[in-house]
Amino acid sequence: MFHVLDVEALSKLVNLVLPFEVGKTCSKLSDSGATIPTYFHQNIPRVRKTDLKKYFGFSNEKQDYFDKKLERNFSRKGELDFGMIEKLMNYSENCLLQEHPVRNMKRESELWNEIVRATPRPKYVRKAAEWIREMLFGEHEYAAIHWRYNSRDWGKHCPKWPSCKIFKLGIETPEIFAQKITKLLTEKNIFKIYIAAPPDQATTVANFRYEIQKIDAKFEVLVGTDAEKLLEARRSLLFPNCSFLKKHFNNIFSITEQEICFHSKLFIRADQSTWSGNIRQERIAWAAQNSTSENLELSKVLDLKLD
Repeated sequence: MFHVLDVEALSKLVNLVLPFEVGKTCSKLSDSGATIPTYFHQNIPRVRKTDLKKYFGFSNEKQDYFDKKLERNFSRKGELDFGMIEKLMNYSENCLLQEHPVRNMKRESELWNEIVRATPRPKYVRKAAEWIREMLFGEHEYAAIHWRYNSRDWGKHCPKWPSCKIFKLGIETPEIFAQKITKLLTEKNIFKIYIAAPPDQATTVANFRYEIQKIDAKFEVLVGTDAEKLLEARRSLLFPNCSFLKKHFNNIFSITEQEICFHSKLFIRADQSTWSGNIRQERIAWAAQNSTSENLELSKVLDLKLD
């Protein structure tokens, strides 16, 4: 969590305990502690579960905490019945771990925006992203595009998912992708572009860059590897002996890219992507303080109607 959120800011919103003290604080997890999967459930690899157990300070006899489920007590979608949770668990002695808890909150838009504003990224990530933006774009405005669609992960859901149309167009006809993007950005007088994408999409992103600059050399297209080199240089210079940053560098870079996208003049988000959705929500939450809050779906930019 320390490389995802500004913990000092988060502590003003909710009660916190250090991650490695969770196991000690939740004294009876092996008896009645449990996880509550939401309808937005992610399958966590076994090796990652083992790492999480150690990270939260669980002893071997209590590690089944992560494996217990209460899903039969809750509907697959809709609001959680916290009265039922209270009957099932003694909050004074046990802890509740819920995946993506805010997705089941009854909330008004302004409350949600307040939560977003209270949970910014860590200061060192924000400062790193600011420095990278200055190095890449100077004082120029830029558009950020998130390309989420890779064969290894996203592709396995095709053709079932609506956004598979975007995946197909980008992979098979990058020249059309480039035409749609350059047309939009020329109208908005933006000629610097940042494309964030999964690491295994380097070839696809390189094709986008080639096709965009072939249409008009005035466009400058910067990609993840450009920002990653700068982040690594900054880490080596400022924190050369920090094992935590080395170990979590990939995750830190992903969050730094989110910060770069957040500050763009225009953000073109990937349909059906949580990563993109978080940035969009963040830009909406800060719209009153930040004039760069225009968001567009990639499907609309590409003139694709998703079912």
